[in-house]
Amino acid sequence: MNDSLRREETIRTHLNEATDAYSAFRRLNDLEQGVFSEKYSTASGTLHTAFYFPESLEVGFALGPNRLPLLFDFDKWLQGERLLAKRINGKIDTKLPFPHMAEM
Repeated sequence: MNDSLRREETIRTHLNEATDAYSAFRRLNDLEQGVFSEKYSTASGTLHTAFYFPESLEVGFALGPNRLPLLFDFDKWLQGERLLAKRINGKIDTKLPFPHMAEM
């Protein structure tokens, strides 16, 4: 719980520094910013970072820390258009298994 509170305080402290969506995304996704957590052994690690623009229905999504977001048009996807991306790459730094994934 202490780590969650520390991360929340980091967000609150730097709230006014995020002048656009990308800088807000970087604040949440970059390890050195102090919000993204790799504490997977306590089930409190960050798996992904995402943003959504309700006016344009655009989405950005990244797996793991220090990643660029994959951007896609959520409205087009809702209308049945396929995404150009076949896979979202990322890295979660843990040796703990994910129950839903087959061994690779």
